[in-house]
Amino acid sequence: MTKTILSVVESYRRLRLPVRDYLAAILPGLADLPIGAFQTLLPRPKTIYVTNSGSNNVTVIDGQTDAIVSTVPVGTFPIAVAVDPKTNFIYVANNGDSQASIQGNVTVINGTTNTTTTLTDPKAIGPIAVAANSATNKIYVANWGSSNVTVIDGAHD
Repeated sequence: MTKTILSVVESYRRLRLPVRDYLAAILPGLADLPIGAFQTLLPRPKTIYVTNSGSNNVTVIDGQTDAIVSTVPVGTFPIAVAVDPKTNFIYVANNGDSQASIQGNVTVINGTTNTTTTLTDPKAIGPIAVAANSATNKIYVANWGSSNVTVIDGAHD
């Protein structure tokens, strides 16, 4: 998946076309979501996390009732979310704002308490996609602005 994301990001840079169009081609259903809203389902309990790039937060929705459970503040321009079902941690790629010199970061949400931690990689600019690998306990973040991938150790106490 990370290789695919990197390919998508590189294609975007070469052709100057919207990343969303490319991501929609590899992630079915993405084109049906509102701009800036990417969702991931957590198997137990069935919870939906939706990024709200305009308001810099993530809406937590109960998948059984479609009721909004809470809204969690995250970084600037959240654009992608991934869930590690084994640890119940949610990873949000915050793209940042190049005009305001905000390079972006990753917000980690504890799925049980909705408390957050912010992770910053000084070599990463403009996180655009995130994927969690429960088998290896690694989180991969594709960074558009710096053309690299940040690998996060997903181990938590």
